[in-house]
Amino acid sequence: MGGNYGPDSLAMQPWRFLTHVFVHIGIIHLALNMFVLMQIGPLVERIFGARSFAVLYLSSGVSGGLLSVSIHPAQVSAGASGALFGVYGALGVFLWRQRAIVSASDLKRISKTTVGFIIGDLLMGFQLASSNAGRLHTPD
Repeated sequence: MGGNYGPDSLAMQPWRFLTHVFVHIGIIHLALNMFVLMQIGPLVERIFGARSFAVLYLSSGVSGGLLSVSIHPAQVSAGASGALFGVYGALGVFLWRQRAIVSASDLKRISKTTVGFIIGDLLMGFQLASSNAGRLHTPD
């Protein structure tokens, strides 16, 4: 359904490296990623511009998919987490270099969202890994 699965993505369906960013594994996964995107997306878009934000988001998502396949090629992956980590990385570098222009309240809000995202993403990853332990992907 568009998820990233190493044997398919690397062989005849490289489009999966992009489409996996837009499909999610469950409504909670989708809701978490959309909440985070709503929290930081507008700020990052204002900082970098709409076109650069789109390139950043998509290239981070594709890079996350490539990394996922290189680590766990037989595991199906889906979701915007890789793209969001890339957005957070760009935002972190910007904030580190331009600390003086961000208000303390904005920095506090961003920090809370970041910590929540990282904890939620790790918990979801551990849950999916434990529920998929021992399962093999069977192609359609």
